[in-house]
Amino acid sequence: MLTDLIWVSILFGLASAFFGALSNVLAKLVMNFSNARDYSAVNFAIIFLLLIPFTPFFFNLEFSIVAVLLVLAASFVDGLANYFYFKAFEINDSVTASIFLSLSPVFTLLLLPFIDFAQNQFTLIDVLGVLTIVFGIIALNWEIQRGLQPGSKNESIKTLLVPILASFLFGANIYLIKYIFNLEIANSFTYYFVRAFIISVMMFGFLRPNLAWITPKHISIAAGRSSLVIIQWMFLLYALNLGNPVIVKAVSDTSPLFVIVFAFIFLKEKLTRLKILGVIIVIVGLILLTV
Repeated sequence: MLTDLIWVSILFGLASAFFGALSNVLAKLVMNFSNARDYSAVNFAIIFLLLIPFTPFFFNLEFSIVAVLLVLAASFVDGLANYFYFKAFEINDSVTASIFLSLSPVFTLLLLPFIDFAQNQFTLIDVLGVLTIVFGIIALNWEIQRGLQPGSKNESIKTLLVPILASFLFGANIYLIKYIFNLEIANSFTYYFVRAFIISVMMFGFLRPNLAWITPKHISIAAGRSSLVIIQWMFLLYALNLGNPVIVKAVSDTSPLFVIVFAFIFLKEKLTRLKILGVIIVIVGLILLTV
């Protein structure tokens, strides 16, 4: 039987996936007047600015060398992962990039035997559930991205290493964040606040975005999406506070499931066989995690 905390972490993970799907839908609107390279740095800067008014109430960081270094390290790794994430879509077609980026829960799972503090209450059924969810997410991402952009770029081992590296960094960094929470040196808000600032600086430095797209109307739309992203990440981080990193990572990555549902209900998009199969597989994986 699952403990109450694990149940809550799974529900928070699903809530994170739900708001992630909403932010993905809005991202399509943002891409009508910008692109991932020019938008990403501004997105994190907006998130940082939106969080500033809440810092007097929620910011809580243990000011020690170890604490500061851990938070900075996790934020930096997250920043690198985001950089490679956007780079993956530049040098690969969207189908290929999405499939390899869907593997981050697998890397989290593979690292589990080396992480002592994360092994409690994790069974072979959980392993099967996580792998089932990942397989379903790959199927859904394949179908979603194939409809948006047919494969057209010539991939090589070098180009495929970029989404694989991004996936690995996302999957591995979840443990560092969990470790920070276990030590109680920073809360979810504090980590996300620092993370937004560091990634924004990194993106401006690495990507050198063109800001010509910025207008009051465009910024208001971008800010609306950033608000959803904040909610998505708060649910994810609070879920991570309570649950196992492998399970939380897998559950929170089920955003494509909700994207398919939104597209079917509101956009009247056709449910293909692969979409239906992907949805069923993800749901089976979620059920396995709750038995």
